[in-house]
Amino acid sequence: MIKLQKGIKEWRAADHPKEEVDLRNHKLVVERLDHEAEKRNLTEVELEQRRDSFKKVAEIEKFKALDIKQKSRIKWAVDGDENTRFFHGYVNSNNRKNGIDGIMINGNWCTDPSLIKMEAFNFLLRNLRRDGLPDLNLLADISSRSFQLTTSCLKPLLPSKK
Repeated sequence: MIKLQKGIKEWRAADHPKEEVDLRNHKLVVERLDHEAEKRNLTEVELEQRRDSFKKVAEIEKFKALDIKQKSRIKWAVDGDENTRFFHGYVNSNNRKNGIDGIMINGNWCTDPSLIKMEAFNFLLRNLRRDGLPDLNLLADISSRSFQLTTSCLKPLLPSKK
């Protein structure tokens, strides 16, 4: 077991610098081609090269994230709750990845978060209506807790029973 651990450490020490150089080179290719694309149209070969480099950057960063995730699991098991920095970073990266940077509103690209939220709310309001009233049956697949929260949010929109 100790030989295996030592072998993995040696392999990782030799491979990690190569990976970093590869990542840096691919990022430079993407950056250079992006800069060229601002000046002129790229050729098919350049577009393919940019796509390949971009995929390679994403792949290397994915593996780095998985490596960090695995290391954090080990560290979490050993150290306990002291490893919150990684998990905050992981959650924040998921939030960035799942966020909406911008949308088209009336033919214009909008990046203002408050306008994006308002447009999403209006979209859902328009599309979750039947006969002019919110159709709560469309939300029936949502868990009961989530359904209760959604119902309480939509309550001001429902006609009052007098």
